[in-house]
Amino acid sequence: MKLYKIIPIFFMAAIFAEEGDISDFTLQNGLKVIVMEKHAVPVVSINLWYDVGSHDEWDGIRGTAHLFEHMMFRGTESVPDGDFDRLLDAVGGDNNASTSDDHTIYYERLPAGELELVLKMEADRMENLILNQEILDTEREVVHEEERQRSANPIQKLILKYLRNSVPKGHPYAETPIGIMEQLDTVSVETCQTFYKMFYAPNNAVLVIAGDVHPQNAKELTEIYFGPIPPSLDLPKNPDLSVPEREDKITLLEKSSFDIPVTFMGYQIPPAKHEDIQALEVLNSILSGGESHDYISDLYEKIKLHFFLPGNL
Repeated sequence: MKLYKIIPIFFMAAIFAEEGDISDFTLQNGLKVIVMEKHAVPVVSINLWYDVGSHDEWDGIRGTAHLFEHMMFRGTESVPDGDFDRLLDAVGGDNNASTSDDHTIYYERLPAGELELVLKMEADRMENLILNQEILDTEREVVHEEERQRSANPIQKLILKYLRNSVPKGHPYAETPIGIMEQLDTVSVETCQTFYKMFYAPNNAVLVIAGDVHPQNAKELTEIYFGPIPPSLDLPKNPDLSVPEREDKITLLEKSSFDIPVTFMGYQIPPAKHEDIQALEVLNSILSGGESHDYISDLYEKIKLHFFLPGNL
């Protein structure tokens, strides 16, 4: 840990929330914390969202955000490699992570009485992650194997082709979060350290705690473990992710090993904060949920009967 500390302060929306209510507070170092009380079962879930994804990468390091998702599990001096999973397993918890174009999420679920354990470990790897050549080389090869598996998947190949043809060349969304292997191979330990210091900081994160938890206790624990972590002083502004409106339709054909034809359709929609996004999410579930959800099976059948006819292929 660093020798200096930042004394955290917070602003609570509702420190004594009722069952199902949501409260939030922000530490002086910029970490926003959202707490939701649900006492039905003695379990708590933690999501730590970092505002960093593949769209934050600059040309030459495509794939670094996803690479970091792997390296964040390799340990610190106080929680060595492998102990993060081992300690959670020992108390009956589980965890995972994911990287998208826009963010990286680390999440855990465990007995409510072990909340302090996971907050302590998440705060530790936010500031004290060990980065060296051995870790970089090992995790880079893991990503290579993921890429080899995806490149053998005809659907993944079609998605990548679609992305590269639907947004302007050089746009961050033109690549998937797994990145470009030729660029990832040139990433150095020094570049990783710069990336880590820049983006893995309290003022670039949101911590969500939900379950059998009391806001006052969550505040105290967050204050203890995350409060002393200094904010990033090099946090860049989000890149311009706007794309020009398009009136023409793009049609792509890709040969594959599938025995049946596959149709992939993509639509340009508004940004995530647009008022229509929630309606579009519902529509997406209805159109693509298939037969796995009873509440949309009728509509699915109508769509299937109307569109999936020999004359429409």
